[in-house]
Amino acid sequence: MATTSLWKVENRLDKVIKYTTNAEKTEKKKSYNAKEIMKILGVGKTATYRLIEESLKYNTNFIVKKVGDRYVVNKDSFDNWFNS
Repeated sequence: MATTSLWKVENRLDKVIKYTTNAEKTEKKKSYNAKEIMKILGVGKTATYRLIEESLKYNTNFIVKKVGDRYVVNKDSFDNWFNS
C-alpha cells in the first residue's frame, strides 16, 4: 500500500516539474511564429500573414525574419508594438 502511495506522489511531482519546465521555456522564448501571433491577436490566418508580410516588407510595426518558408517574429518588438 505504501509503495502505491509513494508512486502516486512521485507521478504528481513529475507532472509539476514538467509544467514548471514548460512555463520557464515560454518565459525565455525570444520569438513567435505566425500561429502564435494569430492566437494573440485573435484574428484569422489571412489577416495575420498580411500584417507579418507588411512588417517584413516595410520594416514597420515589429521585427520579422523569414527563415525558409516560415516567419519568425521577434517577441520583444511584437510585445512592444502590441502593448503600445
